[in-house]
Amino acid sequence: MFISGLIGWLIQEVGGSAVRKMGDPVRRALEQAVRDALAPAAAQVYSDTERREHAIASLLECPVYPVPCADGVPLAQLTTAVRVWVASIEYPVGADGLPEQVADHHPLVEPLCTEILNAIRKEAIFGLRILQPLWNEYVQAVGQEQIERQIRDLQVDLRDVGRSVTDARSQPTRIEYWHVPVARAPGFIGRAKELARLTDNGDLHLIHGIGGVGKTALAVEHASRLPDRYPDGRLFIDFQSYSVESGRRPMTADQALAEVLPLCGLDDRQVAGMSPQQRETTWKQTIAGRRLVFVWDNVADVEQIRPLLSGQPGCLTLITSRAELDLPGVHRMPLGPLVEDDAISLFETIAGTDNCTEDADLVSEAARLCARMPLQIGVHAASVRRRRTLAELVSELRSLPSGERLATLFASLDLSYQNLGPDEQRALRVLGSHPGPHLTAGTAAAMLSCSVTEAVRLLDELVATNFADRYRGSFDRYSGGVEIPAERDFYAYVTHDLLRDYAHAKATSAAAEMWPTAGRLLDYYRDWTRRHDNRLPAWVQAERTCLLATLRLPLPSKTVQRMALDFGQLLAEFGWYPDAEAAYWVALGRSWTMHDRVGEAEAWTGLSECAAVRADYRQSRMLQLLALAIHRDRGDRSAVAQALLGLAHACKSLGELDTASGYLQEALAIHREHGDTRAEAKTKCALLELQAIADDYQLTPLRQEWARLAKLGRDLGDRRIEADARLNLAILAIDGSDEHAVEGLQRAHRLYLADGHRHGQANALYHLGLIALHHDDADGTLNRLTEAMSIYREIGDTIGELKTIILLGDVALNGPEIGPAEALFRTAHKIARSTDSRLWQAIVLHRLAAVAVRTGDRCAACTQLRAALDLVPPKTRPETQIRRALAELGCAG
Repeated sequence: MFISGLIGWLIQEVGGSAVRKMGDPVRRALEQAVRDALAPAAAQVYSDTERREHAIASLLECPVYPVPCADGVPLAQLTTAVRVWVASIEYPVGADGLPEQVADHHPLVEPLCTEILNAIRKEAIFGLRILQPLWNEYVQAVGQEQIERQIRDLQVDLRDVGRSVTDARSQPTRIEYWHVPVARAPGFIGRAKELARLTDNGDLHLIHGIGGVGKTALAVEHASRLPDRYPDGRLFIDFQSYSVESGRRPMTADQALAEVLPLCGLDDRQVAGMSPQQRETTWKQTIAGRRLVFVWDNVADVEQIRPLLSGQPGCLTLITSRAELDLPGVHRMPLGPLVEDDAISLFETIAGTDNCTEDADLVSEAARLCARMPLQIGVHAASVRRRRTLAELVSELRSLPSGERLATLFASLDLSYQNLGPDEQRALRVLGSHPGPHLTAGTAAAMLSCSVTEAVRLLDELVATNFADRYRGSFDRYSGGVEIPAERDFYAYVTHDLLRDYAHAKATSAAAEMWPTAGRLLDYYRDWTRRHDNRLPAWVQAERTCLLATLRLPLPSKTVQRMALDFGQLLAEFGWYPDAEAAYWVALGRSWTMHDRVGEAEAWTGLSECAAVRADYRQSRMLQLLALAIHRDRGDRSAVAQALLGLAHACKSLGELDTASGYLQEALAIHREHGDTRAEAKTKCALLELQAIADDYQLTPLRQEWARLAKLGRDLGDRRIEADARLNLAILAIDGSDEHAVEGLQRAHRLYLADGHRHGQANALYHLGLIALHHDDADGTLNRLTEAMSIYREIGDTIGELKTIILLGDVALNGPEIGPAEALFRTAHKIARSTDSRLWQAIVLHRLAAVAVRTGDRCAACTQLRAALDLVPPKTRPETQIRRALAELGCAG
C-alpha cells in the first residue's frame, strides 16, 4: 500500500528520533491520520459520491514505491510525496514504482496535504498525543519562507481600496514599548565610565551584578541617550526573574514574543496562533532592517531571551541580570556599587541638600553604610528628607550587624521601614502580600479597609520614600481594550523586586494581620464579580492578571474552585477568553481534587464555551457532553437545559441540524416545566433560527419571539437580554426596512457599550456594515467592518473574523478588479478549513465560485459549487442557493 510508503517517509524525514522512542504506535497513529484525511479531502474535490469513493479506494490500493526527495525532505514539503501519490491513480506506474507522469497541479493535492497535517495536529494536541513529538519537530522545521508566505497571505491589500483589511493594521513606523515599572531616583547620577564603555563596545551588552546595584537604571539611562542612533523605536521587557518570595513566575521567551509582536504591526490573533518557533522567525523578520534599542531586564537564564536576540547590525541590546550569563559575543559589564563621590551626590540629591549640611563626613558615612548601593541610598535618603535627621540615620546604620547580604539588606531596610508611620507600614505589607504584578488603589483600599483616597495617600507616601513607584505600563494585552478611567481606583503601584520580597517578608511575619487582609481581598474580588457597574469592563481589564494570580494563593480548594469559576465567567463575559480558559482549568483541577461533580460540570461548560469561540466545535461538543452527563446523573434539570443549549449551538455549527433540533426541543420542554419565561423565549428563538437554516423560514413567529424577549429584558432591567433581542430584531429587518434595522442596531450597540459586552458590539457593527454594503457605501462598510474585525480578533472569535473577511470580500467583488476579492476569499477559505464548520466552508466555496464566474472560468466555478454542495446539510437554505447557482451555470447538481 502506498500509504505505508508515505508513513515510512513521514517517520524517516520528520520524526526519526521520536519513532526510535515510540516505534509501532507512531506508525499506526500516522496511518490512521492519513486515512482520516482521505474522506474530507476528497469531499472538497469530488461532488459525485461514486467518483469520490473510487478515488479514495484507488489511493488506498496504490503499491509501495520509493518517495522522491526522501533524503532530507521535511514534513513541510509533504506536497512532494502527495503529488506523486495522487498521480499514481491517474497515470501508469513504471518499473521504478513511480507514475510515468506527475502533474504540477491536481485539485486533490492541496486539500489532501492540508487534511493530513490537520489530522496529525489534532492527534498531537487533542488525541492520545502519540504524534506530539512529530508535530513539534514539524513546527520547528517550518522555515522562514513559509512564515513569510503565511504573513503575506494575511496581509492582503483589501482596499486597493486604500487600506489593509485582513490584517487591519499596518507595520508601525516606530515601535515604542517603554514601560519601566521600577522605583528610580530623580535624574541620573554617576556611572560616567560605564556609560562610556556601553557607547564604545558594540551592540550587545550584559550588565550583571547584585540586586539593587542599579543595573536597570544604567541600561535605561544609556538607552534614553541615543534616540537619534536608533530612530525606529525601543522596547523594554521586565522578565521578572527575581521576586521569588512573592511567588511571581519569570517570563519566558515565548511570552515576551507574544507581548511584543503585536506592537510590530502583527494581529494579536495571528500571533496567538503561532508556535514558539514561528514567533521567533516572525520576530526576526519583522525587525529586519530596523534600528532599535532593546532592554531585556531581570533575565536569569539565556533561554529567556535567546529567541529575542536580533543578531543584526544596527540594533542595541542591553541585558540586565544578577548572573553572568553564558552568552557568546556579549560585552560583559560587572556592575558594582557607586564610587564614593557619586554615592554622596545621589544621597544628597534625594535627601535634599538642606538636610545634608550639618556634616559632610556624616553624609559620606551614610553613603558608605548604605554600601553605596542605589536601592538602599534611595530608601534611606528619602527617610532623611521626610522624617529623621542625618545623624539619627547614621547612628542606626552603625548599629547594624554585618553578615549575609540579604539579611543585612533587610535589617537595613528595617530602619527606614520603622520610620514610616503605622499606616504606611501596613500599606507596604499589603503591597508585599498582594499576589498580582501590580496593586491598584481600589484593591489596596479594600485590603486596608479604608477609603480609596486614603489608600492613594498611603501608597503615594511609599513612592515618596522610594519603597514603591507608580506603574506606568499598559493594562492591555490585546488591541482594542477599553480605556482605563483616570480615577483613583485605577491608580496602580509596583516596587523593585528586592523591596517586594522585603514587603512580603514583613507581611508574612504579621500572620495575624495577613489572613484577614487576604480575606478582604477575596471579598473585594467576589463583590466585583457580582456587580453591574459601568466601570466593570475597565476594572476587569486592569485586574485581569491579578485575578489569575490570586488563584495561586495557598487557599482551601473550595475557595479557589469557586473563585476560579466566578473569574472564568467574568473574564469570558468581557472577551478575555484565553484568561477565562486558564481560570476554568484551575477550577477543573480543584473540582477533581475535591471530587466535586457540580464544579467539574461548570468547568466543562466554561471550557466548552471558550472552545466554541475558537470555532473548535467538536471539542466544544465533547466538553459539553461531559457536563451534560454529570447534570443528568444529578437530576439537575435546569443545568441539563443549559448544557443542551450549548450542545445545540455546537451541533448546528457542525451541520448536524436534526441533532441540534432535538437538543433544543428537550431544553424547551424543561424550561416550560420550570416556568422559566426568559429561557423559554431564547430557546424558541434558537429553534426558529434553526428552522431558517433548514429552509423553513418562519419570519413572523421569530420576530414575535424576539420582540417578546426585548420587552422582557427591558422590564427586568437586563440590558444584555434586551440588546440581544434588539440585535436579532434588527437583523430580521435588514432584508425589509433597512431604516428600522439601522435604528435597532444602533440601539443594540448602545446597550452593549453600556454593558461592556464586546462580542455584542462587534456583532452590531458587523450588521451595520452589511447594511452600508446594501447601500453601496464602501467607506461606511469598511469603517464598520474594520472596527468589528478588531474586536473579533481581540476576543478570539474565529467565525466572527471569518464572516467579516467574507463581507469585505463581497465589497471587493463589486470593485473593478477581481484580485482583492479572490485574495480575501482565499484567506477566508484557509480560516474556514481550520474550523469544524462545514457550513462556513461551503459559504466560502460559494464565494470562490462567484470569483471564478467573474473571471470566466465556469468549470472551476462548477467544481467549487459541487464541493460546497457536499459540505452543506441537505434540505437547507444554503443547499437551495448552491443548487440554484449550479443550475444558472448549467451544471448538474
